[in-house]
Amino acid sequence: METIQNQTFQSLPPELAAKLKQLTKELTIEQVFYYAPTAKAPGHLILISGSTKNIEVIAARKWLRNAFKKYQVLLHVLGSTPMRYGYKNGHPFIAAYCITAAKVYQNSEYKWSPSNTWKDFKKRYKKFERDYFYEHDVLMTMNNEFYKLEARTSVFLTYISLYEHHLTYLEKLYIGQSTLFKSVTQRIKTLIPYLPSIEGLFVKENGDTYYLIAQLEMARQAAAEGDEIYINWDMYHAIKEVEEQLYTMVSDRFLALKKRIKCNKPSTGTPIAVAENSPMDKQLFEVVSQINKIKQPEEIYIFHKNHTDSITYYYLLLVGEGIGTAMLNNMQQAVEVKFKGICQVILIAHSRLWIQKNLFFHQDFFKKIMTPENRVFKCPNKIFTLHWEEPYTAPYGDLDYMYRATENLVLQYFVLREHAAADNAEGLKCMFSTALLRAFRTFTYAKLSYRPNHLSARNLWMLCVYAEPNLRNIEYLFEKLQGDAFFRDVDSHTRFHHRNSIIPEEKALVMDEILKVLKNELTPAVEKVGGMGNE
Repeated sequence: METIQNQTFQSLPPELAAKLKQLTKELTIEQVFYYAPTAKAPGHLILISGSTKNIEVIAARKWLRNAFKKYQVLLHVLGSTPMRYGYKNGHPFIAAYCITAAKVYQNSEYKWSPSNTWKDFKKRYKKFERDYFYEHDVLMTMNNEFYKLEARTSVFLTYISLYEHHLTYLEKLYIGQSTLFKSVTQRIKTLIPYLPSIEGLFVKENGDTYYLIAQLEMARQAAAEGDEIYINWDMYHAIKEVEEQLYTMVSDRFLALKKRIKCNKPSTGTPIAVAENSPMDKQLFEVVSQINKIKQPEEIYIFHKNHTDSITYYYLLLVGEGIGTAMLNNMQQAVEVKFKGICQVILIAHSRLWIQKNLFFHQDFFKKIMTPENRVFKCPNKIFTLHWEEPYTAPYGDLDYMYRATENLVLQYFVLREHAAADNAEGLKCMFSTALLRAFRTFTYAKLSYRPNHLSARNLWMLCVYAEPNLRNIEYLFEKLQGDAFFRDVDSHTRFHHRNSIIPEEKALVMDEILKVLKNELTPAVEKVGGMGNE
């Protein structure tokens, strides 16, 4: 023990070692264990406080809270009494990490050290492990009975207990102690540095909760009011799937710690996630790089590639926060300039939470696109997910309303055409442009089960062509009306302007034809998915 004291903190970074020395003078620290970070995994700094009441005081030190960010070292602060109690009851984290080979400090007034041999610890470990699986089995038996009785509120409440049970053991096995006084969301956030993959199981709703947790906790309100209207049963399969993944995480951690104790060697444990490399052609790689220069999303998916004459078109879905229409237009222009027009992109973008909350309308569209095979970019060191609804059938909500609104505006356009004075075209182009965008958007929804938000006229049209390639046959009408400026002109006339409108009759006839053709394409597309409502 004298050797350890003489070499106190020598293996730590000098700045961290100096602060720890000072800490041992200010507060009673019984032992310190240290594992240096590697290229593949973070390090661990384990402090054993002589007083349980000082655990929060130590953990609150800013330089310790920043240890992971500054030194890539994960902090664990345990109390001396809970440590002894935990070891006695088979807590594998203590036997696996609190070993002599990793000890960098020992207070001479405290002599207790746990035995780290598997032979001495085996019986204790098996009881600790058995307690976890026994309680899990009891909760799952209750859950299955409630499911058979179709007691949906009780099913969700039992899943809350299952999630909390898994989190308790994940905290013990990764951090060394549990934090039962925190909310489920807070506990997940606390675990993320120690178990980065857990973040990938949930979709973040806001700073206070995750979408799936919020859906689960609605069961409390359902129970209080005796009304299952608060239960989103379409999320049952997603909730069940996440529970199974949490169970697997705990089981895997048990196996890893058991193996570590048997080896009795100081090594780091939690791998740092690395960015996946998706194979893609060189041009697409450069396109993705150009997009990331403007704004890096969480993920990028390719859902279509098309060659027309000398131009290559990439259809990309960007998943991330703060990517609006103006930014999408900037990205598209940047790609077009870089490739001098021979490569163009059609971009749509949504936040993960928006996609999650609008699966009722769009799940078929996004589930088809958001596959590992289609992913061409993922933010490094991050894991993402979505909670799909099951069972799911596209309802095409509001399609009837959208169709009627489009149809009525087209009819109104032709009323104005018929009765307008020969020298007064005011309002015609605005009405034509708005009707055109409505037709594009309604057609896209009917064909793709995707209702775009605020996209440019060109992007909406390209989605229509993606849904129905034969629509390209009417593009000659766009050329006759406005040439290459057709889509820019449409966008311009759907915004406020204060210009005189002069439309030659031959141009007006082309506008008439465009709306008639689109109306003829739109009606059967809507009818096919039953979106015409009551006739």
